[in-house]
Amino acid sequence: MALSDCMRKAGNTLNAEDASAIVARSRELQAQGLSKQDAETQSVQERMMVVSAMLSNAQGKGGAPGDNSAMPTDASQPAAVT
Repeated sequence: MALSDCMRKAGNTLNAEDASAIVARSRELQAQGLSKQDAETQSVQERMMVVSAMLSNAQGKGGAPGDNSAMPTDASQPAAVT
């Protein structure tokens, strides 16, 4: 299934910032020569790692569920996953 279809199905459950980051990273990876499918898959995996790290960081700082105050504002992309 195409990334755009998955994102459409996710609807409001997918944060707009995360969606934008996934699409932008997918385009970067395609520009580097990855196939569209591989780029989409890798961009989703990378963003999941970023979100997981943000959640771990928030929990480690005592953040309550739904409290984004402990989350970093700069969600830079991790190194490429191979």
